[in-house]
Amino acid sequence: MSDPAEIVLEVARLETRFGSQTVHRDLSLQVRRGEVLAVVGGSGSGKTTLLRQLLGLERPAAGRVAVFGTDLATAGPDALAAVRARWGVLFQQGGLFSALGALDNVALPLRELRCLDDALVRDVAALKLSMVGIGPEHHGKRPSQLSGGMARRVGLARAIALDPELLFLDEPTAGLDPVLARSFVGLLRELAAELAPTVVIITHDRETVEALADRVAVLAHGRIAAIGPVAEVAALDDPAVAAFFAASPPPAGSGDTAAARAAD
Repeated sequence: MSDPAEIVLEVARLETRFGSQTVHRDLSLQVRRGEVLAVVGGSGSGKTTLLRQLLGLERPAAGRVAVFGTDLATAGPDALAAVRARWGVLFQQGGLFSALGALDNVALPLRELRCLDDALVRDVAALKLSMVGIGPEHHGKRPSQLSGGMARRVGLARAIALDPELLFLDEPTAGLDPVLARSFVGLLRELAAELAPTVVIITHDRETVEALADRVAVLAHGRIAAIGPVAEVAALDDPAVAAFFAASPPPAGSGDTAAARAAD
């Protein structure tokens, strides 16, 4: 039995419906403090919808989503703001604001605190950018002036701007070529070791799961079909599991993390 104090995120008997369509039914899982959990599943399995529930962007038809012990569906605005200040989110493709430069994108969550001097905000934002390999020469560039890999790293810098206890990664390597994807996974591994947050990854990429996750949850038919350590789940005789782990990995790329970053 898990220690309640060690449960950072809990989903209990979640049901999600859109009209007559049921996306999730009786879905339950727990995320423990300090672990990296990957949520995987085929197209249309409800991964993105589940992430929206975990972020409190949508209310479930039934069941409960609690983060740091706070029920997201029933919490008031102040309680929700306090919980959200403890997590960071890397959205697909980075999710950057097109009108802002890289540094101002990262500074945004710091400025929203309204308690820091702007010079300090800029210093912290610059530090976070340096942690993901973005130098001062790129601070003023807007997302349209950045490569896909650089934009993803700026998005990651923004996600860690407030030193979150919980980090959500939505398809972190989607759209990157194999070399840049491996570079980004290496960066995520480094940051996870340095910052030690609890991490939830929504992904379709087997290599990302095998490189980063402590446990994997396989989503199928609106439920968690399997959950556990990656090697144990991969060995299960289950069609949903086999469909994910039997998928061919992307073609091998060359170069280590530093070289791949330089190529970006």
